[in-house]
Amino acid sequence: MTQPGESSHSSFWVALLGEAALGLVLGVILGPLAAIAIGYVALWTGWAQQLGMGLLAVQLFVGLAGYVVGLVLGIHAVGRRMGQGSNPWAALVGGLVGILPVILFTSRGVFGGLQGSLIVGLGLGLLGALLGYHVTRRPS
Repeated sequence: MTQPGESSHSSFWVALLGEAALGLVLGVILGPLAAIAIGYVALWTGWAQQLGMGLLAVQLFVGLAGYVVGLVLGIHAVGRRMGQGSNPWAALVGGLVGILPVILFTSRGVFGGLQGSLIVGLGLGLLGALLGYHVTRRPS
């Protein structure tokens, strides 16, 4: 037998897992696509020759931003479908704030190199986007 309010509690967790899953899938697709796209734009405009190896850093940061946009799209799509009405703009801000430490501290090697920075950025971006989305959640 279910207790009153138990189904809404379990549906929240189902929605949260679905949001995280679809957000990660879209983020992992859009992040690299954004990095590749900025690389082509830089080559096409001649900007790549001026940046040299700095283009790699630009691609990393644009890729992280593309990842956050993918997260927000996935989180909002599932959240809306599951009746978790909230603000996708807050999720975007939360995701960007989540990856901010990676952007600030990658050059200092705080996270153990590029691989560690990417792993921390993926996790903090997801956490920030989910928190941003659900902190502003409207009661159903």
